[in-house]
Amino acid sequence: FFNSIHAAFKCAVDVGKILQVVTSSTNSQIGANNQDTDTFNFERSITLSSASNKVLAICNVNAMSNGGSGRMSGKLLWNTTSGGTSGTQIPFTQIANDSFDTSGMSSLTLVNLFSPNTTDTIYVKNIVSKNDNGTQWYVQRYSNYSYMTLMEIKN
Repeated sequence: FFNSIHAAFKCAVDVGKILQVVTSSTNSQIGANNQDTDTFNFERSITLSSASNKVLAICNVNAMSNGGSGRMSGKLLWNTTSGGTSGTQIPFTQIANDSFDTSGMSSLTLVNLFSPNTTDTIYVKNIVSKNDNGTQWYVQRYSNYSYMTLMEIKN
């Protein structure tokens, strides 16, 4: 009886356990003068120990300057290839700020728990874009840092 309780408790404790944590940061200013064009910002890779495990992705994009008016979008994608703007979209969010540079920079946070169902190395990418008008925009303006943390979670 006690052996079966112990086995059930051990199994329950193992589920949700953090198996690994990887982080990345960047302070490389990215900017463009375009509208509704996905732009690669930065990424982090992780290789899961089991295809049944999940990934908790947390990304803070800072010092977003939106060219005076309108919205800026941020999203996370994951893929088994590095770079670019293709992949499976996980979270997506927007900010709106009607000022530019030191008059008003914004930040956004993207958080998602997802199941890639693979043990291949995956790349979680931060993608940004400017909406509403094609004025100059930036992220990591004035060398501010943005961060990404990926955690492998036992399923």
